[in-house]
Amino acid sequence: MRAELGFTVRLGADADERLGTSPAAGTAWFGSAFPMLAWVRGQGWVRDDAVRIPGETAVSEDFRLDALRVTAPAGAAVSGAGRADPPAPGPRAGTTTHVFRADAVRDVSVAVGAYRVLERDIAGTRLHLFTPVTGTRTDPERWAAELDGAVRRLQDLFGPFPYPDLWVAIAPSQTSGLEYPGALQFGDTSPQELGELAAHELAHQWFYALVGNDQGRDPWIDEAFATYAQAVVTGTADDYALDDVPARLRGRLGDPMAVWADRGFGPYNVGVYTQGAAALVAAREQAGEERFDEAVRAYLAANAHRVVTPGDVARGFGELPAVTDQLTRAGALRPPG
Repeated sequence: MRAELGFTVRLGADADERLGTSPAAGTAWFGSAFPMLAWVRGQGWVRDDAVRIPGETAVSEDFRLDALRVTAPAGAAVSGAGRADPPAPGPRAGTTTHVFRADAVRDVSVAVGAYRVLERDIAGTRLHLFTPVTGTRTDPERWAAELDGAVRRLQDLFGPFPYPDLWVAIAPSQTSGLEYPGALQFGDTSPQELGELAAHELAHQWFYALVGNDQGRDPWIDEAFATYAQAVVTGTADDYALDDVPARLRGRLGDPMAVWADRGFGPYNVGVYTQGAAALVAAREQAGEERFDEAVRAYLAANAHRVVTPGDVARGFGELPAVTDQLTRAGALRPPG
């Protein structure tokens, strides 16, 4: 089957979103081009209604990216996903076409404009870091060092980084970070916030990028694991305790985004990110760190390049009832029987 779609997207100026422009910095960014028509094996087309909450609600099977072509003004830096072909003259005078290809991705992102580009190898992965030439609160070298350290610590926990290239672009008006397979968008993050945010978004390269999930139906499957990973590799696991979750949100970890949209982003953040990480931190302590980490690595290997469900998570920890019990009490898994 072949589908050809033509459309125009207008990017908002200084948008705190995955697509926007920064007139002051001369940059633009665009993420989540896929899934436009999401399809999941065994389920068919995904036609869930959109919900009003600033959080990811996408789902998509992996696909081979034959070619992502980006035509931009000559001289503009272009960030993409996967491996980049050498730039070529564009279809119009004064333009250049950049082509990116990848063996397996779920969606893509692009950043274009007046960027300074830093490239180097970090832990066996080629980093392409795009920072606005107008400057950032955190120096590019500090950015690279933080990303390098986080990748190394996460690899020790989960195994090799899933992608040979990592594209990171700063979108000045964003206030947090956004994940894509082999690519990340960050706001103009301060040095004090960078360590934990970098660890969280990089953890999504395993949880969401490598092992996918329906973020609208089961947001906890990637966000709880990414926050847990952030806590472990930054040494902040003690900051996550189930007692810190308000009683009205306890046991609601498995609620879909349509429900969290009615409560607001604050309760969603606590009910999913904090509660999910706290449940996993507690489960890891009860099951034993070595056994828990081995089970996570086996779960990642068994479900790589798939879209998983809560049942897949339960099977992954089937030999560790301390884990499934914690996730059941948190409302992520159904009680047995």
